[in-house]
Amino acid sequence: PTNEKLQPVAAMVSLGPEVSAVFADAAVEPHDFGPPLGLGLRARRAVAAGEVVASVPARIVVTPSRARTLLTPWLAEQAPALRDERFAKAADLEVGQIVCVLHDEPEVLSVCRDCGISPDNDDSRRAVLGKVLRIQELDASDGTAALIRPGIDEEVWLPVSVLRPAAADEATACLRIEDALTLFVAH
Repeated sequence: PTNEKLQPVAAMVSLGPEVSAVFADAAVEPHDFGPPLGLGLRARRAVAAGEVVASVPARIVVTPSRARTLLTPWLAEQAPALRDERFAKAADLEVGQIVCVLHDEPEVLSVCRDCGISPDNDDSRRAVLGKVLRIQELDASDGTAALIRPGIDEEVWLPVSVLRPAAADEATACLRIEDALTLFVAH
């Protein structure tokens, strides 16, 4: 592409020439605004009310579904799934991280008792066995994490030792639409 700022965008979707053509005569161009805004479009000139600023062919539009499809192989290359690996301490995790809960109910509930979690919410814990969850909060003092299932705002606390890394397909399947698009644009 002739515009250096266009190169990262073109590389992301592997359609460099088509993306370049979209912005060649457009009123806007891709631009990296830096943190916290990131990549976006900026005007090259004054734009009249009702003017078409860019015409993008549907085949190169990145929909949430396409972002997930394109992200899954990339995530698999970046962090191969280690389905037998478990987290040892809260410091190994980050708020917002996607993880998977072990399937073994007796083991999960036993570890909960060992770290002082009461049986009061065990029904919620049983409901998330083997499920992919997002970390909402971490407590390093007792090695536990507050987790939620995407789309369900009910919080459940579990010891981090009953959590494992989520595989790429698991992680992308549970991303919110805006997170999938953000990840795609960021990488």
